[in-house]
Amino acid sequence: MKTKNFWSSIATVVIMTVLTVFASCNIMGEDEEEQEDYLVSSRVVNEGCSILEQNDVSAVCNSWIEVEQNWSISGTKTLRFEARLQNGMERSVKVYTMNVPDKWDWMDPIKIVFDSDSSKLVDTRLEGGLKVCSYRLIRNMSIGVRSTNELLVETYTSFCYEKAVYTDEKLTYEMPAFEYKNDEYVFDFDGTKWFERQGVWYNPIKIVTSAEFADVVYSWEYTDHFVYQP
Repeated sequence: MKTKNFWSSIATVVIMTVLTVFASCNIMGEDEEEQEDYLVSSRVVNEGCSILEQNDVSAVCNSWIEVEQNWSISGTKTLRFEARLQNGMERSVKVYTMNVPDKWDWMDPIKIVFDSDSSKLVDTRLEGGLKVCSYRLIRNMSIGVRSTNELLVETYTSFCYEKAVYTDEKLTYEMPAFEYKNDEYVFDFDGTKWFERQGVWYNPIKIVTSAEFADVVYSWEYTDHFVYQP
């Protein structure tokens, strides 16, 4: 009987010890989870974009959003994020020659080529925790002689604009921004406008490139003269 009692006592101690340790581990795990404040959800509740500065070729815009975040412990927070976006138009011209082989009276001998490209990402930067992406839209025009493929003049125009992107653990969101739209090219030539000076004939030409940005039309023009020497 003494032997039975001895083993019974040991078994009771072991069982009680195991149960105590197990309960202690559960309590510690629950405390650790309660101390971690993690993001549950995130959504945009308000947004906007406005022009701060603007001139004939560029603009500075303010893009902003308000984000409502729901956290596991601290609850709901509303945060505002802003980014200043740079936008502008770059232009240049390259003249090869204005001498033409004839006193053209119509457009057919003139070769006109429009070179355009879709918007391309050219650079990124960080601003106030936001990723700002810079894009470029290319719009070029070349004027030449159709019969010989000789180039006379080329104009180069690029419209540059930026967009900001907000990112957290639950949300990636492209913030509002203005973009260039309704871009146009115009080549102006009138075969009836030749005029003569000291035996040399001249005819005015004009190349215009334009695009809308917000409520403003950005535009630039290049003027020159075709020259014909009989």
